[in-house]
Amino acid sequence: MTSQRSAILRILRDPIWQFAGAIVAIVAIAFAFAQEYFFSEQYSLQLVVLATTALVEIEESAAEDIEIYYKGSPANDIVLMQIKLENTGNQPIRPEDYSSPIKIIYPVDAQVVEARILETEPDNINVKLDQEKNEIQLSPELLNAGDRIILRVLVSNLSSSNSIPFEVQARIANIRTIEVLNAIDQTTTASNIAFGVINVVAGAGVALASIL
Repeated sequence: MTSQRSAILRILRDPIWQFAGAIVAIVAIAFAFAQEYFFSEQYSLQLVVLATTALVEIEESAAEDIEIYYKGSPANDIVLMQIKLENTGNQPIRPEDYSSPIKIIYPVDAQVVEARILETEPDNINVKLDQEKNEIQLSPELLNAGDRIILRVLVSNLSSSNSIPFEVQARIANIRTIEVLNAIDQTTTASNIAFGVINVVAGAGVALASIL
């Protein structure tokens, strides 16, 4: 009996078995997430700042001698932003679900110079934009799971240094808030989560080996 137990312990201490155990743990975690996503109703909208850059960059030494204007605003004071709106849930969001439309609101001193739709996925999302001084409003449209809209926005006099220099307002059935993210922050968070999962699995393997 003792020899059989020792043989089993030697097998379990084998790195191959420890690696197999780690794989099983990862698969179990992935299955739990998949079960939660695919077998329960998820209503979710996400707004992601994909990129933020100056429309024109002028060397400091020449800034006093050069003036460039875009639609009446000094070009060196205009920020170009790409923003993605996506249905990240697994349920459709219908036009009748909107009590009030989605608004992107910049600080009161800012000026929306231009706002347009760069692309939609799929192509037949006929969303319309209305822009006022410091606001952009999107018309209520059907957004199926995975549908997305990418906006190109030019904003002048944007004094905010925040990575997300606006607030989002909307009133939509089944959605308490629209999640707002910065693409760089989102990538960092995803990397940290992945690294954390690897550490947990590795730690579990070490703990199992020490127990055995």
